Amino acid sequence: SASFLILIPLPVYIICGILLTGKIINGVPAELKMPVSLYIIVILAMSYSMCCRMMLLLPAEKGPVISFAGSVFFVISDFILASAAFRKTSEKGIMETYVLAQFLIAQGFLI
Repeated sequence: SASFLILIPLPVYIICGILLTGKIINGVPAELKMPVSLYIIVILAMSYSMCCRMMLLLPAEKGPVISFAGSVFFVISDFILASAAFRKTSEKGIMETYVLAQFLIAQGFLI
């Protein structure tokens, strides 16, 4: 059934959330730990919803695949941004992944 199908990627998203939070949370100021953690949940929920949309509409529609790819690049972009802000790592790739994410998400809905 379709409702069971969308549960398959859920453990992957939960593990990604734990790993992403674990990677950046130590550098986050105490007053921002909760908002940053909530933002990670929100952005992963966005990507998960794109993943579910893709799984439910395949193979009839190709647009959701493109939108899902965009959502993954959006998560990557925000992780690079958060790492740069809170762990003082390189900012390299933020804009490239962000622009690609926005383009793919829009294209996926226009196709």
